[in-house]
Amino acid sequence: MATNDTPATPEPGKDSTVDDWFGQSVERDTELAEELSEELTPDQAERVFEQQATGEAEQKARRGPRIDPEQGESAYRENAG
Repeated sequence: MATNDTPATPEPGKDSTVDDWFGQSVERDTELAEELSEELTPDQAERVFEQQATGEAEQKARRGPRIDPEQGESAYRENAG
């Protein structure tokens, strides 16, 4: 089976829910914000966070240019194949 390396279509068995993805992105960005706020002034921390945070970019990459409402529909059909 050929694999597809785009973030919008994970390898079979490696997928998770959108809630998990979003939560993971938020968690990483939260940890980054906490570290920066301990080490830098508020203005510096904000500037560095904007440069290093990846959550927004990850979510845009996963969604792609548009959302296909039928993507994944076959998983809910009885005779998918």
